[in-house]
Amino acid sequence: MHLEDINPLHLEDIKNENHPSAFFEAKEYKVLILRYFEEKENNLNVFSLSFLINEKYDFFYFNKEDGSIKKFSLKEFYIFVDDMIDNGTKYLNHLVKKTEDLEESIFENTDTMKHWFELKKQITRIERILIHILKIEEQFYDSIKIIKEDVNLKTGFEDIDEHLNRSLRISQANNLKLDHIYNIRNALMNEKTNSVMYILTVISAIFLPLNLLVGFFGMNTDGLYFSGNPNGTIIVTTILGTTILLMSLLFMKKRWL
Repeated sequence: MHLEDINPLHLEDIKNENHPSAFFEAKEYKVLILRYFEEKENNLNVFSLSFLINEKYDFFYFNKEDGSIKKFSLKEFYIFVDDMIDNGTKYLNHLVKKTEDLEESIFENTDTMKHWFELKKQITRIERILIHILKIEEQFYDSIKIIKEDVNLKTGFEDIDEHLNRSLRISQANNLKLDHIYNIRNALMNEKTNSVMYILTVISAIFLPLNLLVGFFGMNTDGLYFSGNPNGTIIVTTILGTTILLMSLLFMKKRWL
């Protein structure tokens, strides 16, 4: 198969390094684009692979780096895709493990939300990729009827379908777990905030009468109580201390402290 035989619009899609999964048919060929993911330098790497299929069901892989074409048999194509999915599954399991670690350390880890956002972004992206590729996979199977005629190939592609669906279930379950972690984290933060506000409210309630007394005895008016008494400061201090004690006892009796 030669690139000159390909519709220019199809060729543009084939060369696109960020094209989503797609399957479309022309009169003399079919185009299959698979967008999937893998681990690269400990990060999520998303890529697109393009294949051309002729009327004899020969597969031609288009190398987007050098523009070359490599011919595959249907069996070789299955092995290629199977390895691709296995590599993606390994990285997905790695993210699941990181989510479990995050869940276990939620009470001690001060960077919980930083790790949470990164995991949420990657898992959500993987989930979208899996949903899309499963739709394309169904179209592909319906079109390549030779798969259903070969028992081994049929079993192999059914295995691929099972792996993709299992990965989708894992990513969806992991997304729910991340939502659960987020809710727990918010609950903890709300509890801490409520505790701080409660303490501030209690302190304010205790010191409100004291502010009233201090303001009263701080007035610069004649005839103020204890203004001429040499022990006035001690008396006022005793009143303030007694007020604090009585307010504390009242709050303890009401179980507000």
